[in-house]
Amino acid sequence: MRDHGERRHVEVVVRGDSLVGFTCVGSPDLAAHLATQLDRPGMLPADPMLLLLGTVAAGHTEAASPTTMPAATTVCRCNGVTKGDIVHAWDAGATNVETVAEATLATTGCGGCSKLVEGLVCWLQESDPPTDAASSEGVANEVLRSPA
Repeated sequence: MRDHGERRHVEVVVRGDSLVGFTCVGSPDLAAHLATQLDRPGMLPADPMLLLLGTVAAGHTEAASPTTMPAATTVCRCNGVTKGDIVHAWDAGATNVETVAEATLATTGCGGCSKLVEGLVCWLQESDPPTDAASSEGVANEVLRSPA
């Protein structure tokens, strides 16, 4: 997209179900949004052209199911938290966004991953509901990382 009047230039490179590259000049908010979507398989909207709208289109995009997102997908770039880390925290007893954040540090940096973490927690609540009144004690201060 080239918008000479507003002095903006945006290019996105999509491969499969991932944003793999972009160039964004003259629109820092859009550049920040695109950076949060970079290399996250399964996180593209149904129509990749909506990426050009940034957060304006966030309420109108349809992401793929979290079941198709590989465990190694980075969810929180600030703290290097993956989908697998969030699932491990869930399995260890973190059963809401707050306790997942305490266990993994996801959402505690810039906050750009908050909606994604909320979506993953909702997905886990539906697909793997806690079997008992699982307590997140002991998980709250533990930072979980996947093996390298």
